[in-house]
Amino acid sequence: MKKTESINFNWEKVEQNPEVVLEVSTSPAFTNLNAKRNTRSTGQELNLQAGTYYWRISTRNPKTKNFDYSETRRLAIISDSPVQLFSPANGSKSIYVTSMPIINFSWSKSSLASGYKLEISPSKDFSSNVKSYDSVSNSISLESMSPGANYWRITTKPSLPDISPQHSPVQVFYLENRKVLDPPIPMGPENYQKISQAFFAKGKALFLWQDNPEFKRFKIQISTDPDFKNIAYSDTSSQNFVTVTKSLGQGNYFWRIKGISSDGKETEFSSLRTFSVTENEKLELLNPNDRAEFDFSEGIEGIQFSWKRADQAGSFLVEISNSKEFHKILDSRTTMGYSLFYNFNKSGEYYWRVKLVEDKTDLLISAPRNIKILEKISDPVPISPKNHDIIDMAHKDSITFSWEKMDRAKSYTIEVFQTSQNGKRIILTDDTNSTNYTLRNLSKLDEGKFSWTLNANSIDKGQKKRIGNPVSSDFTITLTNKIKEIKPSDIEILSPKTQYVDQNEKSNK
Repeated sequence: MKKTESINFNWEKVEQNPEVVLEVSTSPAFTNLNAKRNTRSTGQELNLQAGTYYWRISTRNPKTKNFDYSETRRLAIISDSPVQLFSPANGSKSIYVTSMPIINFSWSKSSLASGYKLEISPSKDFSSNVKSYDSVSNSISLESMSPGANYWRITTKPSLPDISPQHSPVQVFYLENRKVLDPPIPMGPENYQKISQAFFAKGKALFLWQDNPEFKRFKIQISTDPDFKNIAYSDTSSQNFVTVTKSLGQGNYFWRIKGISSDGKETEFSSLRTFSVTENEKLELLNPNDRAEFDFSEGIEGIQFSWKRADQAGSFLVEISNSKEFHKILDSRTTMGYSLFYNFNKSGEYYWRVKLVEDKTDLLISAPRNIKILEKISDPVPISPKNHDIIDMAHKDSITFSWEKMDRAKSYTIEVFQTSQNGKRIILTDDTNSTNYTLRNLSKLDEGKFSWTLNANSIDKGQKKRIGNPVSSDFTITLTNKIKEIKPSDIEILSPKTQYVDQNEKSNK
């Protein structure tokens, strides 16, 4: 069946109002509509996916102007997809010596099936020796099988009338009976892998191989030479792995395994794998560098910790502390990769390190590194002049601008503007290391409105860098006792009426 099915909805003609609204929903209360169609016909075609639906029609009553609804009907669209076979995999082979393995059959479910019939035959067309097994679920396990090729298929048992049974595709698997089994296949450590001595000293050097239920025991050998004349380690295990606890010296080694059946029959040794034991590896941190600083004011959301790939795989534990000795672990995070993104909640000085761990055992530990999370910078705080201050310059020969000290500021930039109807005009810009600045050149000033802006600066790689946000304040300058400038024509002599001139002064002129 396709993903959607074309469904025809039909109803009788509504005489009083031919305009009909069709509603389709997965909810009987029609809270979520899958389709809503306005039509003047007596039918509508919709494409719907498999599922359960409810549908109804409505029309507006010409007298009451309200909608009149039909009865609600239920519709079920059932998917009739062919059954898909899962296991055993097509073309797979199972080998045994004494005990035939249990074969697990599984396949996809069918919504139209009340049960299933499994058929197995040595012939592809199922013409001979067909064995049938019934199951109400989509899986079954069988133990008594025939060696050789086994073809299998699934036939559904329909749960509804007028539905034909569905047949799955045919797949095949093989059962092979041998006198001697193949040796186990080594899986880990990988060929030429480097293993730190710490793994052997702490009993975490794991050797793993492919399992087989025919084997009751396994024998492993580790040698310093490929001919296995110098056996460094030998052991047996009832499982398909062993943890080597013997301390091995640095150098190259070879290892192999063999399987032993319940009747004592041994396989040949497996193919060789080689590995090397190295001195205790040190985890090398990459980023961030030691004594790195991070400024929250720059919008940093977190820090990406990273370290070099270790020779030995495993999980890594990133630890955060406020002391170099890690007396108190503030936080720890585990990852299987070689990096971790971490978000600090507050500023401060921290130390971080990485451990390679297994079963809560520390195998490798990096050296610690120091980082500083700088506190988010607040904006500068002006002290004087305050916003909207009025300054009377009648008896002053300077103006002093002052502000609060900022711990991380290396300098400050002050700008003074004169405000008029035409906008702002800058009359001063200067840098200072102090928390105050005195303007003595009063020729730059006049009566009127002014504003001043303060920026805090830090030094980054020898360059001035603004920190925080600039702050501004407005102020007004007045001269309450200002002497009015007069012209000679403005002077009127009232007394005396007669004016005398010094003759000597006149002759000198």
